[in-house]
Amino acid sequence: MPSPAITRIRAFTSQSPSPRPFQSALSALHTSLSALPLPTTQPLQSEYLLALSTLRHWHDTISPSDHLTSEYAIANNKSNPARRVPIGLVHIIPAPKSIYGPIACIAAALAACCGVVIELEDVHPLRRVLGGLNGDTLCVVAPGEGEGDVLIDQRGGGRTVAVVDRSADIENAARVLVKARFAMVGGVYAPDLVVVNEFVKKRFLEACIKEIEVSGDDEPSGMEGVVKEAEERGQARVFGGVGGKVVEVLEKGCEVMKQNVEGRFLVVVGCSGLVDAVFGREEGTLLAGYFFAEPGAAKYLAQFMDCQASFVNHIPTQLLVGPAAPKGHALDLLWRYNPDMFTVPRPQFVPSPAPIEAARLVDELLAKDAITGKKKGALNQKIKAFASRPLKPSGQVKSLEELDFFGSGLFLGGGIVLAVVLPALGWTSYVLGKGALGYLGKWRR
Repeated sequence: MPSPAITRIRAFTSQSPSPRPFQSALSALHTSLSALPLPTTQPLQSEYLLALSTLRHWHDTISPSDHLTSEYAIANNKSNPARRVPIGLVHIIPAPKSIYGPIACIAAALAACCGVVIELEDVHPLRRVLGGLNGDTLCVVAPGEGEGDVLIDQRGGGRTVAVVDRSADIENAARVLVKARFAMVGGVYAPDLVVVNEFVKKRFLEACIKEIEVSGDDEPSGMEGVVKEAEERGQARVFGGVGGKVVEVLEKGCEVMKQNVEGRFLVVVGCSGLVDAVFGREEGTLLAGYFFAEPGAAKYLAQFMDCQASFVNHIPTQLLVGPAAPKGHALDLLWRYNPDMFTVPRPQFVPSPAPIEAARLVDELLAKDAITGKKKGALNQKIKAFASRPLKPSGQVKSLEELDFFGSGLFLGGGIVLAVVLPALGWTSYVLGKGALGYLGKWRR
């Protein structure tokens, strides 16, 4: 049995045609969030800043006049092929202590004119902010009491892998990866494993150690036991200080390589080349892949490593803050969520001329004159002319299947001559010529 607050929101959002209440909710949420004291830590400040920016962006994109134009398109005898309608009630389960993730999802859902139900524990930093905004568009419920038409569970993540090729700018790769791993400890897009070409691995490790800060507090981590065990077994070596540690994997397949990294650890393993980097492990679909290499090598890595998103020679800072992007949608790098994720297409059309020739011919085929046979002959001629019209040249080289019998024979015969006969003749000529020169030399003496 849903709570009265959820029932109220569902009833309101199913009947309200205006985006005004949702824009007002975004405005109230922005005011409430901006009134909070500035967080003291850099990670929380980053989340706070991006949350305010997201609220401002989606608030400003709502246009009541555009909404009215779309609503009355049919009344004005105009088609509305791009029409989308809200998906209904959005149910959010945020990650613990997260600020940006829940706000980003709420903002996009409200901009889509959806109602929002969010589960929050009493100790969550957003409980006080959102608790005072309960109304027609948004409500806060206790964990386990939420429901909706679409569930956004931000507690999950995925696995991310970085590859550093021998052609990469090693110092830049080390700087970017250390920042990504240690700046936002626990971020789902921070690299879990760094695969480095053996030719440059030593140089990369030295560059990473230089980048790690030597001050700061250790983060509590479930990785510490796994890393210590691997080190004692001789499967890994650990470098670094209090600010963070680099774990060099010495034995592929050890438990450290399989972990979704927690805390201040950068796990590094060597590879023999690009093929080994791609096919040397069984990873499945990665949440993200980071490829540090020259463009040709990066193209190969991005093409053959199965990643939901690929990044070449950089990791966007905003990517490190917030939850994993929802599956089934293209990654929205700027806002993580957008209104299209919470709407469904519902196009509307009024009568209009057929836009393509084939559709116009179908109209003629189904007309009364064609059915009765009065114009059938002329219509058949049109259809034959349409069917015999050649396709646009593609510019592709003809395959053997498109050649006739003699053409295929000549093509294959020429290939055999070039591949077998000519090298054999060349080698025979070399041997005979060398023998003849030796014989002539002896004869002259």
